[in-house]
Amino acid sequence: MSSTTSSLRIVSHNVNRKYDLTSNSLELFREDTDIFFIQEPPWRIVRRTVSTSLREGDPVVGPPTHPDWLIFFRRPAPGVDWTLESERPRVITYVHRRLSHLRPTFRTDIVNHRDVSLLSLFGQGESHLLNVYNDPGTAAASVWIRDNIQRLPGLVYMGGDFNCHSSDWDPDHPGESRVARELVQQAFTLGLEVSVLPERAPTHFPHNDWLWPSVIDLMFLPLDRGMDVVHSVHEWDHMGSDHVPLSVTLPIAPVVLAPGKRTLKVDSDEEQGFTGSIAILLCSLGGRPMNTPDDLEALVKDLSDGIELLWQQFSKVSRANPRSQSWWNEECTIALNLYRESQLHEEFDEWDHVTGAVEEQPRDTAVE
Repeated sequence: MSSTTSSLRIVSHNVNRKYDLTSNSLELFREDTDIFFIQEPPWRIVRRTVSTSLREGDPVVGPPTHPDWLIFFRRPAPGVDWTLESERPRVITYVHRRLSHLRPTFRTDIVNHRDVSLLSLFGQGESHLLNVYNDPGTAAASVWIRDNIQRLPGLVYMGGDFNCHSSDWDPDHPGESRVARELVQQAFTLGLEVSVLPERAPTHFPHNDWLWPSVIDLMFLPLDRGMDVVHSVHEWDHMGSDHVPLSVTLPIAPVVLAPGKRTLKVDSDEEQGFTGSIAILLCSLGGRPMNTPDDLEALVKDLSDGIELLWQQFSKVSRANPRSQSWWNEECTIALNLYRESQLHEEFDEWDHVTGAVEEQPRDTAVE
């Protein structure tokens, strides 16, 4: 059964090259996030392939993947060594598979840059979203946007780590830099303006305690948006990064989401609720007359409709394949909440340990 949506739920986070943080976020956000933009993504050896020179095989490196998410990033040119930091992309976009009906497209025909990526969605019209990491030394991303502004389509979103300061979005910072001033002008040309919160909310907390927290992670949203469309800063959810995630819900024209197969976990409370409710339904229909073919047809229809409603109530959309069932459980949630409340390194280490251990456990079977 298909459903519709009239909004895009977006999260943006500089994950500071943390592999486990990214992997855990993909699991944590899979129910309530549609697009996950990350900056400074992690890379590590994920497997080895046959090699003519190395007995152990050539390393294959990459970022975390997840069966619920499509992943988009710029691939280095053939023959380029992916293990070199200078060749890896510094922005990655994850799009939840529920948006597959919108034909998410990674627009390397327009943007082919390691620090800037363009995502296009096609529903009732086109929606274009830009993910940005602006290097603090070279400002390569903002330079590219400035030099290629005419190539870019109108945007509904631009966000990321811009590494520039301005009193426009950080009241504690006097004045503004040239990069910040140009960035605001570029955004306006693309139909956007920076989203500013009523109270200062730092987004970058340097690991060096002598450095002051600042606002350098930004979201630029449509000029014609409603007054209630503003971003949120999740100050206590950095989860090991020196940046905190930002989120926003953008209204769009209603679109159909991709349907998924629904399942019930074997021996779960949901399965017991489903079978028990069917028994009650059968009892409620047991006394009805069946004197004519119309009576029988009406009974069968009511039984079928009732079972369908109960199935929708108790089942959940299944994962992409049998090995990709959700590993996140109540133990993970408890550990994460303890860390969020305390913000202690010890609680973070415990949460990281719990999620790692749970992820390695065997998956449960399901009724389809």
